Amino acid sequence: MLWVRFLLHRFACDLRALDAQLPQPVRDGESKFILGVSPPPDFSIPEMFRRTFELGKNPDGAYFVEPGRSKVKFNLFQRVVARVPESKHWLLADAAPYFSDETSVDQSAQNVSALLTERSMALLSAECVHAWREHDAKGIAAAERLSLHALATEATPEALTLLLSLLHLAVWHFLPARQGDIANPDLIDALADSCTQCASFIGHLDWVQSSEQGPDLAHRLDIAVQGAVRWLRASGHRSRSPRQSLHRLPTNIVLVRDTAENQQRMRALSLRSSLYWFEPMLDLDDYAELPQDWAAVKRALQLEAAAAAFGAYPA
Repeated sequence: MLWVRFLLHRFACDLRALDAQLPQPVRDGESKFILGVSPPPDFSIPEMFRRTFELGKNPDGAYFVEPGRSKVKFNLFQRVVARVPESKHWLLADAAPYFSDETSVDQSAQNVSALLTERSMALLSAECVHAWREHDAKGIAAAERLSLHALATEATPEALTLLLSLLHLAVWHFLPARQGDIANPDLIDALADSCTQCASFIGHLDWVQSSEQGPDLAHRLDIAVQGAVRWLRASGHRSRSPRQSLHRLPTNIVLVRDTAENQQRMRALSLRSSLYWFEPMLDLDDYAELPQDWAAVKRALQLEAAAAAFGAYPA
């Protein structure tokens, strides 16, 4: 399981060191977790992480006996995340439904929203992308390549889930019957390739490859993601949306920081769209403040996309 391997890598320790501290109850006012120091290690705690490491036992549930209280069980995953929040996504809980063909398009939309909010990032709006693509198709394609390459090579479960979710939305939105006036036949291929690349980069992380049975785990992740991509491409459009109100999806995926300035730039650039040019005008107060130099706005968004791709993601 990647989650336990991440913890072993994060703290450069063995399974017994994890057992001695992380299963302990989290006390009010507890100081920051420090391996071997806080909370004080208790090596009388029975082995717990080995069951997850070797047998793949799901730690996210009340499955483990509370240390010193034989009749009480607790959720090991939640207790670890309380002390090591950066381990949360390595359980692959958000990505797992894609491996078993169980995700709805609404859940994919929620995944995208939550993960972008977590990073303080935003997708360029569909209206902005339409305008940019009409007037500079090569420029928007280059910006998209930067964003997708950054996600694929980031090699984190958050990036993998985001890419799978975006692929689901792209298949759902751009099914021929739903294309309407806009479509990008290359977007689904680009996202599918990015999903498989991201899984490969995760599997080739040094700490994954050097761990016990790490290469086998990496291979199984590759197979799972390839299966998820095939399922999404074949059946993602069949997912029904009770909300019936999914936002427009841009035909190119470009990530920028979610700032007031970038939101204003998106609205300003959408004035150049032959489809959506009138929408920013509906807000008279905001429209009066929008910059009118579309070339300058586009250059600013190009720089923002490049900055996001090269520096805004976790190492």
